[in-house]
Amino acid sequence: MSRSVQTRRHPPRQRSRCRRRRSVATFENARALGQQAGHAVQELGLQQHLQVAVADGAHWIKKKAATHFPHSEQILDWPTCGKRCAKPPTPWKC
Repeated sequence: MSRSVQTRRHPPRQRSRCRRRRSVATFENARALGQQAGHAVQELGLQQHLQVAVADGAHWIKKKAATHFPHSEQILDWPTCGKRCAKPPTPWKC
């Protein structure tokens, strides 16, 4: 007996509304990384859009996010939230 392959009922959702993407990386210090991220946002023309910094709650990351993206929302990542909270919140189901 062979198993049939299930097909999707709906086409796959688009991953991002942003068509152009930029990644930044460096072996330099956090200042250089923040500057690169800031330049990437400017190149993409996303200064007026909501910016979100997802991190593990380290003080230096919060500081860098506030320096380079002053109006960004800062969110604690799920693994760190699970370690810090007795019972991490469950994601909403749509």
